[in-house]
Amino acid sequence: MMRITVCELPHEPAALDDAWEHLRGHTVQHVPDLVLLPELAMVDPVWECERFDLARWADIEALSREWMQRLEELGAGFVVGTRPVSAHGSRYNEGFIWSADHGAVPLRRKFFLPDETSYWEARWFAKGDPLFPPFQAGGLTFGLNICTELWALETYAQYAASGVQVILSPRATEAAPTLASATGLSP
Repeated sequence: MMRITVCELPHEPAALDDAWEHLRGHTVQHVPDLVLLPELAMVDPVWECERFDLARWADIEALSREWMQRLEELGAGFVVGTRPVSAHGSRYNEGFIWSADHGAVPLRRKFFLPDETSYWEARWFAKGDPLFPPFQAGGLTFGLNICTELWALETYAQYAASGVQVILSPRATEAAPTLASATGLSP
């Protein structure tokens, strides 16, 4: 049996610091074997902007590298998530698995990229890997479908045939306004 913690984290720096401390408290108390982070956790949601900006890209890559150094604070055997990376002149949303023994190891890069209001990923990222292989985290065999790739239904039969036990899906969702804030009503 494997204990897995799945979490949401805000993108706003002050809120993120508080949420990170709560997540650390949870992982210290419950000692999960694996923590699944949201898609592109801990960086500015640049994909919500329709126009690509190289300076913002450089900022999120640098911030992601800084946060990757803090994954050991969670005390989990493995951490799975995604990060922005540049390689060979292209920019990707890359899945990774982190462990204390090996650091961050790339898994696969997001292939299915939306290009619509608030989700301009195809303008910020290049298409990654069209293959969806199984991966290992200790005794767990898992697949990785990044956010909208949950809708890549053709991957599920392939995963089942290759012995995948669970499909991990790091997701980023925008903060939805509450009814009170949307209507101006007090709770």
